[in-house]
Amino acid sequence: GTGGENGFYNTLVKKVILPSTVATVNSIAFQNCYFLESVEMPNVVNIASGAFYNCSALQEIVLPESCTSLGYNAFYGCNIKKVTIKNDNFTDDYSRIFEKMEELSFGGKSFKGKNMSGGNISENAKSIVKQIKKLVLLDGVTEIWENACKGWENLESVTIPNTLTSFSNYAFEYCSSLKGVYITDIAVWCNIPFDSAYANPLYYANNLYLNNELVTELVIPDSVTSIGNYAFYSCSSLTSVKIPESVTSIGKDAFYGCSSLTEMTIPFVGESKFATGYKAVFGYIFGYYTTSSSPSWSGATYQYSSGYEYYHYYIPTSLREVTVTGGDIGSSAFYNCSSLTSVVIPDSVTSIGSSAFYNCSSLKMVYYKGTASAWAEISIDDNNSILTNATRYYYSETQPTTTGNYWHYVNGKPTRW
Repeated sequence: GTGGENGFYNTLVKKVILPSTVATVNSIAFQNCYFLESVEMPNVVNIASGAFYNCSALQEIVLPESCTSLGYNAFYGCNIKKVTIKNDNFTDDYSRIFEKMEELSFGGKSFKGKNMSGGNISENAKSIVKQIKKLVLLDGVTEIWENACKGWENLESVTIPNTLTSFSNYAFEYCSSLKGVYITDIAVWCNIPFDSAYANPLYYANNLYLNNELVTELVIPDSVTSIGNYAFYSCSSLTSVKIPESVTSIGKDAFYGCSSLTEMTIPFVGESKFATGYKAVFGYIFGYYTTSSSPSWSGATYQYSSGYEYYHYYIPTSLREVTVTGGDIGSSAFYNCSSLTSVVIPDSVTSIGSSAFYNCSSLKMVYYKGTASAWAEISIDDNNSILTNATRYYYSETQPTTTGNYWHYVNGKPTRW
């Protein structure tokens, strides 16, 4: 059926609920309904040209999953601030629905945004949508296309559903006004395979919100087995991170730009327990830059070289305390980590490689999870005098009755007896 039949043209109607049998809203059906504030159209397929022309009180509209076509000037003269779209493939024929929009909620499967290959938002509206401040992706969205929000310079927040599993290249490039990314499940977030740093809205937002609470002390749940590339890229709101032993790999640049970090718990050093070469040092998870001629690079820490290739890692200078809960500590593991003041070493460690703590000039305290006799059994290679000269404490669950240096955990933090 059809809705309106021009019967509401230029009337004082304030609210319209179309029957589920209505598939088309006719041309100029609600034109000049200046007081119209609310429209519900559950099964509409087509909204014809001029259908809501000059409905200046209309500030919010929901386009149902059935809606595939918006006609010319269908929403011309409206003041629509919030639009909800539930269909991947609707056609926007200069409808003007996006002209004053500040909030977009999308509930299809693939959010294409302004993508040139047939985006949800048509070519004529791409320059208009730059004023969008809030993007809410609803449950059911599984992917964000390449360049989807590229250049939306007024976008301030993005809400991500648990169903979203793919962020393509440059999805949020140049979204320089972003202030927050909102999620409801850290485990799901850790598993997202971001195609690039620009695919992650945290690149600009810096702040991650879990159930509307700013995340500062990040605790990765035990259900997580890997942390994807760029997962917490530029998340400068983080002050501490705890990664459980269930995690077996940490992706490239996973914690790049986490410039406020002061403490970190890791299940191994580097990409994984089995990592080698440039992936086996502490800095790998923070990202790196390579040079061919110099063992120094501004703003980065030199930790590894291969031939004439030098690897410089972006380890936060704010990071003071590191707890390692598993694996051995390989060569150059914490090389040049000059801001590190204390380290917790697990009793599972059997060897500490050469130069593992070379030039860790601020390292004063070593908390060993085992006994003095167990420490004596660890094979410690050369260039680790800073480690061996630091004050060492041995773990004791209960207060010792003998003299010596001992420690235990109080509220999750190493504390001397």
